[in-house]
Amino acid sequence: MSGGNKYSEPEKNFWLKTLELSRECLELDRGFLGALEKKTENGDDPLEPALWENFIEARRSLVDYTTENILLLARDKGSQARNKDVMKRLETTLNEVMRLEEKLAFFLSENLSVLKDTVDGITKNQAIFAAYGRSNPKPAAEALETTA
Repeated sequence: MSGGNKYSEPEKNFWLKTLELSRECLELDRGFLGALEKKTENGDDPLEPALWENFIEARRSLVDYTTENILLLARDKGSQARNKDVMKRLETTLNEVMRLEEKLAFFLSENLSVLKDTVDGITKNQAIFAAYGRSNPKPAAEALETTA
């Protein structure tokens, strides 16, 4: 580069790509939390497995790739110094992602305890019904004896 500037365009693009990926994660989290809130308001099941499976699948590779990029960027202190403006925006985005992840974790924790109570109740009832189903509630007709 001219003027002795050691700031490379590929390095800058890598930082910007990582920032873009982290913003995609943020938008995915925002959208999912919005969908959960809407389902809850409408009285629909916010723990619908398909909803969670789609969300988890959609963000799995995105989060993995973003994490790898951040790990690479974290190792190069010189690159951090040269890209302070992008690093600050990346930090802001990741802080919001973290706050949204905390909300998701709280939501799951709160709702999974209700689900656990339901499963525990079903398990108890299943044992009763299984035992009752194996029992012979009335004696067979030939087993009856009378002394009359």
